[in-house]
Amino acid sequence: MKILIVFKTHLDLGYTDLAARVEAHYMDEMIPHALDLAEKTNGKFVWTTGAWLIDRFLHSSDANRIRMENAIRKGYIAWHGLPMTMHAEMMDADLYAYGLTISQRLDSRFGKHTTAAKATDVPGMTRAVVPFLAKAGISLLHVGVNPFSAVPDVPNIFRWAAPTGESVTVIYDKTYGEMIRLPGTDTLLYFAMTNDNMGPQTPEEVDALYLALEKQYPGAEIHAGTLNEAAALLEKAAPELPVVTSEIGDTWAHGYQSDPGKQSGFRALLRYLKTLPEEERLRAYPSLLLVGEHTCGVSNARYLHDDGHYLRSEFDACRALPNYRFCESSWQEQRAYLTAAIDALSPVYREGARRAVEEYKTEMPSGDGEEIPVACPMYIGSEIRLGAFTFRIGGDGAIYGLKKDGETLAPDTVRLFSLRYTVYDAADTLRYCEQYGKDRLPWGYDDFAKKGLEKAGICHMACGSVADRVLREGDTFRIFSHCDPMFSERFGCPKRFTLTLTAKEDSLYADFAWFEKPASRIPEGITLTVEHPLTEGADSVRKLGEWIDPRDVVSHGGRALHGTDFGVRIG
Repeated sequence: MKILIVFKTHLDLGYTDLAARVEAHYMDEMIPHALDLAEKTNGKFVWTTGAWLIDRFLHSSDANRIRMENAIRKGYIAWHGLPMTMHAEMMDADLYAYGLTISQRLDSRFGKHTTAAKATDVPGMTRAVVPFLAKAGISLLHVGVNPFSAVPDVPNIFRWAAPTGESVTVIYDKTYGEMIRLPGTDTLLYFAMTNDNMGPQTPEEVDALYLALEKQYPGAEIHAGTLNEAAALLEKAAPELPVVTSEIGDTWAHGYQSDPGKQSGFRALLRYLKTLPEEERLRAYPSLLLVGEHTCGVSNARYLHDDGHYLRSEFDACRALPNYRFCESSWQEQRAYLTAAIDALSPVYREGARRAVEEYKTEMPSGDGEEIPVACPMYIGSEIRLGAFTFRIGGDGAIYGLKKDGETLAPDTVRLFSLRYTVYDAADTLRYCEQYGKDRLPWGYDDFAKKGLEKAGICHMACGSVADRVLREGDTFRIFSHCDPMFSERFGCPKRFTLTLTAKEDSLYADFAWFEKPASRIPEGITLTVEHPLTEGADSVRKLGEWIDPRDVVSHGGRALHGTDFGVRIG
């Protein structure tokens, strides 16, 4: 029997501290310590990281570059195929592919051939990554799930196949990484993981690990190595592995929903970059890649450390306190990645990039235009024509009875673009943790719930919108609406909303905007719903350029939330 040990720590570019401090800690302490450890342990320790960290260390100073080059040549440190753990669904195809080139460039520079990748913490990703991984030469993907989060219902080891024919072997672990036998071999793969930004083990811990494994597996041949060795060992077994063709998805997609301004600017900048020469895109991508990293700021449980002050009157005053300011600064640090990407462009392109990023900052439209009578809240208005389309506007501001050239696209019973604002209470967050968490770990409730919310005396509430004005300006309809003012006064509901409908050629475009949104610590949701009677094969979500059927998602996968690089296709 053989035991392959892979030593690794989990990189959170944030969460445990500001991202800049985390990176500095790796550059100044953790990576040098790992290299010291490798030198002292005579081959018993080989450290694996994402490609991004090694690339950054190589560029941090001449002394670090020389030391890292020597360590790579001696086999003391290795990179895997991913730059870091990412939310793939929030990226576009070009940016995701760029992330994989970091490992490829290191391979070319040092004469290596990376065939394995590791994702940690995030419970899953979209099937759309499979062709990208295969094209990059990655044959093995290891996914280690956050210990609290639900594990997708897939085999421990399987072959994940894309509709286009590519496939990768996947190892799925319910924690960051455990012992697993590689099928068709006499080898056990053992992950010697340290937790979030904890850095490598001590020499004593390395020795203790070997002694424990020798005691548990007498006579086993134990050595430290890389995931590439596991990938090579699994090549023969791959054809016999169970095959998964369904989407897995990302049940942490709510992370990038949490900052709409950042996300809007990020998407707008990606669209703008597609119009620029490749060399300009490559200037911006290093900063934009960090937006796709899975950490969305520091841990509130650790740094905010406040189980009260949820009500608006309390919360507004607390935002001036140091702990609140520090947490908010971590979100500003995330938004600054967009500014850094723009600044990296050649001067001639920067102004266009700034305009693209500011698109979401819509001014409240003027009241000019032809006034259209608003239906009573309980009824649907008369039919309106806009280009090739006809529809009715309801008293809630949604549209009904959509037709194109006389053909019904959505009947009067279906609402399109209906608005709902929801306030969630402590029972909601507890129920979420009970349903989603696989183990009842106390820290999981701190991270995933809203500790102390029950003391705020808030109950689950929701309201729809009421249309108060409809204006027509040429080929554009603009619907003005609002929710019950109480939801703005007590919670975080925006005071005003607009839905702008524009007919262009054979398409109907909808632009939704909100205005005067108060800051709120209470969990909330703003939902713009497009109802449609689901029919077989009629609906799909585009991710990294691939259309994914949202009904073909594994159990405990990302069924409820989907990220998209483009949108949803209906019909």
